[in-house]
Amino acid sequence: MPNNHDNKFKGLVTLLDSLVYSINIPYIRIGIELGFNNIKNFLYKLGANINNNINSFPSISIGSIYLTPIEIAQIYQTLLNNGNRINIYLIKNINNNYNLSIYENKNRKIFNIINKEPFYLTLYSMQKVSEYGTAKILNNEFKNLNIASKTGTTKNLKNS
Repeated sequence: MPNNHDNKFKGLVTLLDSLVYSINIPYIRIGIELGFNNIKNFLYKLGANINNNINSFPSISIGSIYLTPIEIAQIYQTLLNNGNRINIYLIKNINNNYNLSIYENKNRKIFNIINKEPFYLTLYSMQKVSEYGTAKILNNEFKNLNIASKTGTTKNLKNS
């Protein structure tokens, strides 16, 4: 049952503050407006496996869905490539003992999923989560890195 992490209603907030401070209700409302099936279909375009039967519940709006690690990596890879999905693969090439290529994966296809501007804004927002919000401990621990994050709170109050 999605709600805000502190169980308090915040009133009107910006989308940026919603993400930074883990205020879930605005994203749930946007999910209702967009339609959960549209969100699910967009996740498939980003890289979630089409055979993964993602449920169309309000919690989909805040990322509370089951995805495999490879699906999550594929979605984040698309985000980091400005909306261009490059299918993840495990083997790029194989060389023999003489360092001659005996196999090269030539199935590297690039799919433009969406214009880069929304992905830039999403990445910016995720950086603010680490700078000011619920994951600011990461910036304190890793000062030399520019970290982007999206936290989630379970019923046990642990970030995932």
